Amino acid sequence: EQSYETAKDLLVKAFGSTLLQKCDAIKLLSELKLPFNDDPYKFIGEMRTVCASFKNLKIDIDTVLQYFIWTALNESFQNHFISITNKNKPCLREINDSVFDATERYLRCRKPSSKPRNFNSDASKPFEFCERDPMNSHSMAVSVKDKLKQPFCILCKADSKAYDHLLRNCMTYVNPIARVNKLRSINACTKCSFANHVTNNCKFKFPSKCIRCNGDHMSYLCVTDKCKEAQWSGASEDRAKTSMHNKIVWVQSSLDNRREDSVILPMLTAVIGKKHNTEVRCFKDGGSQRNFILGSMAKKLDLTVVAGNLVLDIHGFNVKRTIKTCEVEVPITINENTHLIKAVCVPVIDMHLTIDALPAIVEGFLDKGYTLADTFLNNKSNVINNVKLILGADSDYLLSISLESFGIST
Repeated sequence: EQSYETAKDLLVKAFGSTLLQKCDAIKLLSELKLPFNDDPYKFIGEMRTVCASFKNLKIDIDTVLQYFIWTALNESFQNHFISITNKNKPCLREINDSVFDATERYLRCRKPSSKPRNFNSDASKPFEFCERDPMNSHSMAVSVKDKLKQPFCILCKADSKAYDHLLRNCMTYVNPIARVNKLRSINACTKCSFANHVTNNCKFKFPSKCIRCNGDHMSYLCVTDKCKEAQWSGASEDRAKTSMHNKIVWVQSSLDNRREDSVILPMLTAVIGKKHNTEVRCFKDGGSQRNFILGSMAKKLDLTVVAGNLVLDIHGFNVKRTIKTCEVEVPITINENTHLIKAVCVPVIDMHLTIDALPAIVEGFLDKGYTLADTFLNNKSNVINNVKLILGADSDYLLSISLESFGIST
């Protein structure tokens, strides 16, 4: 139907919604302000635009209340409203009519603790390092202590086994068939995995369909023919355990007392922290996918833990060890722009380079008026060390890196 009218209807449905236009106008009003050094005539123009939009769109008090109430809800709560009303942005009346049903679902699906775990909180100390020194190499042992109530596996609990993990990460019942059979044996629901009702009485409203068969059940309980190839039924125990662990490989090379004549390292200085902002030296590692942060620095800044019980394999020269660690949320500021990134905590970042010509190089750049990204560089030291944060490919969007050629071209 390649006609003008069809195309127009599609565009109106996608971009011409009156409700979306009203929300945009209210958003402009909420963001309207005149900083001290800004042009007041620009402000007057924006003010008149907002006033005209309110008049033309006939925005009433209910629409204003709907906007601010809806934007105040977190994404999880919004999803429950969407599931109940079948609308992306329910009106004020629909919000009021559905608020108790949505609240019941929200409280049932919410994690037991709404407070984020921090390094220095009494209820959560993600890891404590115990250091030993075999064969002149440092190895860190980890003791994970967490007094917060955690989600549990209903299957392992029924077997009187350790159940401090999610059902979808269970290493005893590693495939959907085994999980569904066990749920049936304990008269639990094979759709949502809750034990307070059977499958035929399931009224759980799934926020999305199964990613494998598009059915109404949890994806990790899908036993349709489309997902049988992805099951671990024929896998070895080691393979199953590896798949269920959130395992990360950290390749660590010791550069202590290494001397180089020519070294190019993408180093920079950034400000991290949410309460106590601290300048740290960062290393932009193009060969790493993830970001890594020194565990002691994360603990010092009391960063929020977003994922725990990560299994980290550390490989170095003639040494390999496995530790349990966690992933934290790092507020990082570069060039006055603040972002939130996730970084895996590591016990040590071994980087100690000695470059004889470094002071002369630094002084040469400073004399030409360049501003160095790594403010820790100076013309009195020939050592590069004390790296606190490694930025991997996940953080490429933070930095706009360009190459500059120096010297005489031939």
